[in-house]
Amino acid sequence: MYKRQTSQGDSIYHQEQPEIKDQIGEQQISIYPNPVQSEITVKIPELEEGEYADISLYGQGGQLLYRNEKAGYNNIINFSEFPAGIYFMTITIREKSIQWKVVKE
Repeated sequence: MYKRQTSQGDSIYHQEQPEIKDQIGEQQISIYPNPVQSEITVKIPELEEGEYADISLYGQGGQLLYRNEKAGYNNIINFSEFPAGIYFMTITIREKSIQWKVVKE
């Protein structure tokens, strides 16, 4: 949590968004927030022009719940309709994959 002062001198407290940073080959990836309540953001800033990532989200039973085969720089996945629990997100870039555990509160 961090504190910010307004121009009127009031203090406003903000909850910091936990961010996961990882790498697939040469590609940096950021995922936040985790745990998620309604939306999760996946940023892949170093994709080359015309290059895409494949983002898949699976439930605990292995069922595919979401897939974006043409994910770009900034991707937002809506979790609001999913029940609380643990999900598995797989991101593939240039035939290399990595998997994260995502917690829905």
